[in-house]
Amino acid sequence: MALYIFNDHEMPSFISVKTQFEISKLKSLNRKRITTKTIRHISHMTVMTEDPDAVFLIPEMNPQLTDCIVFCNRHNIPVIVLHISNAYMPFLNFSGIYGNAYENMRLILKYCIGAGKKRLALFGFNNVFWDRQYAEAIYNLYPDFNQKDFFQLTTTFEDCFEGFFNLKDNYDSILFPNDFIAIAFIQKMNQLDRKYTENRFILGISDLNISKLFFTTITSITYNLDDVLHAVSSIYRSLLRRKNNNSLISVNYQLPPELFIRDSTHNTPLTAADAVLPRVTEMRKPPLFFEDVTVDYSNEPILGTITMLENLFSSCDKTDFQILLCLLNNMTNAEISKKLFITPQALQYHYHQMFALTGTKNKKAFINLISRYISKENLDTFLKTSVIF
Repeated sequence: MALYIFNDHEMPSFISVKTQFEISKLKSLNRKRITTKTIRHISHMTVMTEDPDAVFLIPEMNPQLTDCIVFCNRHNIPVIVLHISNAYMPFLNFSGIYGNAYENMRLILKYCIGAGKKRLALFGFNNVFWDRQYAEAIYNLYPDFNQKDFFQLTTTFEDCFEGFFNLKDNYDSILFPNDFIAIAFIQKMNQLDRKYTENRFILGISDLNISKLFFTTITSITYNLDDVLHAVSSIYRSLLRRKNNNSLISVNYQLPPELFIRDSTHNTPLTAADAVLPRVTEMRKPPLFFEDVTVDYSNEPILGTITMLENLFSSCDKTDFQILLCLLNNMTNAEISKKLFITPQALQYHYHQMFALTGTKNKKAFINLISRYISKENLDTFLKTSVIF
């Protein structure tokens, strides 16, 4: 039996390099006696029909891959999809590994309410599956939250911000669907009202690298990648033990949330006493309304840049991060080579990779870009406290 991991580099991905990092981690399952193989194109999937014990794994779902699941369903090949529930596509049979939106938002609410931050706004949520899940969870868990407190991303980030700005004093905590928008929000708000975030909670979802490196580190909620690997291993072994190979089973594996508390909530600790939330016995009516429009981040100058930088950081090894810190400290190439014990040629290779990922043409342009988003102090802390290979 083998775990066939889909890895088509031409397939669109939200954070492409982060996806590649997760795939590389998944391949470490070989050390746990789970054989992994790679499917690099949809046309190569037929190889699994020759393996009676094949399991197909999709690291990140998108609509183009529904046909792949249909193919597997027809050939009784079990499918595992990361970061999504099969409830999203009930017409397909696959096992999903994902965070529980209600558990995540329950922890966010307990944190905010426990700290006395009870006037919550949701900002920049897009009309996509996970954004809707998180927003609807807040709506159903917290009676004090209403439609007027919901600021959907329908056209541009600037338009969404403008709609919020005149109402900003109504709120003492703002939740964003990801760390990208939280960072864009802080940058914009600092231009107009620098004191606004000083006594308010700013919270993101996903705990990306940039959330640790930005000038204001972002408090964020997500699940642990090690938990993802454990879930894949558990589901895989469950499928291995299935008694009837002619019938497919599917498993929903929900991962526990983890809250990473940082500067954007003033490092306020999670209170030991749980905030009391009303018990949810039914969905609120009318339901939370989303306008029927979806915004592509790549068409948004601000969000596109932050997403691009996250791709850069996801690709960086320890030497890359050390080079970034040296550049922010205005060190020359000769000084960097000497400090890091690398040749000038090796340093130029690192530069070439970084410039290519950020679309910059030279060192000056690259430094100008990263210096708008990276704190030297936070990068130094990141290097000292994180396990980076």
